[in-house]
Amino acid sequence: YFSFLDIISSFLVCLLSHILLHILLFAYSLFLLMSSLFFLFFFFFFFLMIRRPPRSTLSSSSAASDVYKRQVYGKPRNAGVNALKFRRSLRSKAEEKAGQRCGNLRVLNSYWINADATYKYFEVIMIDPSHKAIRRDPRINWICQPTHKHRELRGLTSAGKQNRGMAKGHGHNKRRPSRFGTWKRQQQLSLRRYR
Repeated sequence: YFSFLDIISSFLVCLLSHILLHILLFAYSLFLLMSSLFFLFFFFFFFLMIRRPPRSTLSSSSAASDVYKRQVYGKPRNAGVNALKFRRSLRSKAEEKAGQRCGNLRVLNSYWINADATYKYFEVIMIDPSHKAIRRDPRINWICQPTHKHRELRGLTSAGKQNRGMAKGHGHNKRRPSRFGTWKRQQQLSLRRYR
């Protein structure tokens, strides 16, 4: 049989262990929150406005969509109207502008904010690769390597990969490593040594 003091002591031990466990969980969650806030101090968010391309109307026609004018002058130089398009998206252009303005930072990614009749608005996330908090964190210190300098200019961000056609599935194998790389590989003659 258990005495009354044994029951009270076991109850107090369980209660104290439960309280201690809650204190430890609260301290750990507070530590994670503070570390995430400390980690966010070295992420920079840049707000950019990119002017939208002009729209073609019956009265005024843009260079990219010269379909309403019906007449071109200076043939054949100005006759081509189908290929006069910017190959990349405005989001990629925003990343390029931010990377050129802040050369000491690395572009991580970007996202669309808003759009009106004249501009599209984006935010670009940039990281300081020379800061100790970034260099010591194994989750993000991959961007400190020299091979990630100006990755936005080489189509290595998310927007750049979309514009390069870097997708998975049928028909996308000709896009890797690049259009020019695939063309060059297909132009070279490759023969087996013993055939």
